[in-house]
Amino acid sequence: MQPAPGKLTFSKQQIDAALDQLAAEIMHDFPAQKDLHIIITLQGSLFFAADLLRRLDRPLTYDLVRASSYIGRMSSGAVLLDGLEHIDITGRQVVVVDDILDTGLTLSVLLQELYMRHPLSLRLCVLIRKTGNIKVPITADYVGFTMDKEFLVGYGLDHNGQYRNLPEIYTYDPLTK
Repeated sequence: MQPAPGKLTFSKQQIDAALDQLAAEIMHDFPAQKDLHIIITLQGSLFFAADLLRRLDRPLTYDLVRASSYIGRMSSGAVLLDGLEHIDITGRQVVVVDDILDTGLTLSVLLQELYMRHPLSLRLCVLIRKTGNIKVPITADYVGFTMDKEFLVGYGLDHNGQYRNLPEIYTYDPLTK
């Protein structure tokens, strides 16, 4: 097992509890008879989305979209989207699942693109909402954790592609490594 890269911020038990709560909220808002489609943003939300979708005890479909604006710890300011060309969500109930809402830039561009595809409803589910770096105000409908500016790794979150496979979330400072 690899050593902890920083201070433990959210344990596996805390993550599981947040997943249970998020799943319960989504199940409440979208009963089984409603057509539910999930849009999963890659790469960071892969673990989160897989664990969340297994908790949604109802029929659903999903698509994967690659959305990014980060290089290392900094937002590049340019949002890259890949995988939207084949997605048809016209008249469907849609929940976008992302690992983290930080500056709001990436998600604002993605949500705008999805709105233009005429979904019946479009909601946002994030594991973590950070409040200290917001550049574009976005409201998440489902939030697991809220925190300030800390840089996080683990459970899909990374620093230059590393630490995604950790089962817990850590506060990370690459300057101390």
